Amino acid sequence: MNHPITGKIRLAGPLTRIYCRLFKDEDPRGWADYHVVPERRGTLWLHCHGAARRAGANLEIVAVPPELRDAAIGLLVAILRHARAGRRISADGHIAGTLVSPRQGFSNLATLRRAPWNDKRHRGMLRVVDYEASAQAGFPYRLLASHIAAQAETSNDAKTREALYREAIDVFPGEFGDDDLGSEFDPEAPDMTALQNRANLAAYIGLARMLAEQKRLGEASGFLEAAIARCPGWAIAYRDHLMQSYREEDPYLRYWHDANIAEITMRRRADAMTQSGNTGRPGGRPGFGRRPRDVLDFL
Repeated sequence: MNHPITGKIRLAGPLTRIYCRLFKDEDPRGWADYHVVPERRGTLWLHCHGAARRAGANLEIVAVPPELRDAAIGLLVAILRHARAGRRISADGHIAGTLVSPRQGFSNLATLRRAPWNDKRHRGMLRVVDYEASAQAGFPYRLLASHIAAQAETSNDAKTREALYREAIDVFPGEFGDDDLGSEFDPEAPDMTALQNRANLAAYIGLARMLAEQKRLGEASGFLEAAIARCPGWAIAYRDHLMQSYREEDPYLRYWHDANIAEITMRRRADAMTQSGNTGRPGGRPGFGRRPRDVLDFL
């Protein structure tokens, strides 16, 4: 796909790239020329030229929704920075690493596929897709949601964290797994990678914890329900872990003590099917949780 190179297409001009090369050598924005090209269906094609020398390949993300343009650019830059740090990238290879910070509690997962461009200028690009997805899969919603959730997890500002967690859930509401999903979760050595990629679990429980700390318990219970319904096996393992420090006066622990995991899972999945028009895709905003005893704020 050939395209004109204009000020609207090019993400940054030569002065910005030169500045980054001179003063911010670690910034991938100085390594390459980035283009954001409108596609016929109203989406955007994000790609770069010149990154192969430092990162091993030029990358692209297709079918970018216009409202996610800036987030997708940040994701592409993060992947290039990750690749430059000694990670080998190749067609049909996988990315599994912490794209935001070593402090995040899960790895971001993606797959790189050979882009099917025939024109000389874009030949050899690698397309970023969700983990193990095909080159035709389109936009990597799971990956972007995990990237945003990792940004929230490592932010020190409460308002920013809440906004990012909510954005991650809007981008990818998460899939519902079988009743055993997460049963192998070890609370003593938590690794959220698989559950995050499948269900966006870190976003739900991160937001629920924040809201509970702010005494917004009604909202918190809704997001806890969403997490439980998506990963019932995790919920059982996590509750068993929490109950080792159960305190009657702690509303958060009382919620977990009283929660009927099977009932929540069945009800929330039925609600999601109704809201999504029986398509099987989770939809709608998380509702309120089952009211534990004596916790009026969970209404």
